[in-house]
Amino acid sequence: MEDVVSKIDEKAFMNSKHFGFRPLMYVITFIHAILLDRTKYGKIGWNVTYSFNFSDFNISFKLLELYLNKSL
Repeated sequence: MEDVVSKIDEKAFMNSKHFGFRPLMYVITFIHAILLDRTKYGKIGWNVTYSFNFSDFNISFKLLELYLNKSL
C-alpha cells in the first residue's frame, strides 16, 4: 500500500472539497493493496487472475474525484 500512496501527489488530495473524499480514497487504496496481495497466492487467492495495476487505481481515483465534485 505504501508504494501506491507514495505515487499520489498531495495536491490531488486537495482537489476535492467533498468531506468524503479522503476516507473513500483510503478505501480504494486498501482494496488495491488487498487485490495486489492476493495475486501472490495464485489459484488459491483467486479463481481467475485480475490485473488491477496502478493505472486502474489512478482512474478510480480520478472518477471518485469527478463524481464527488459534481455532487457538491
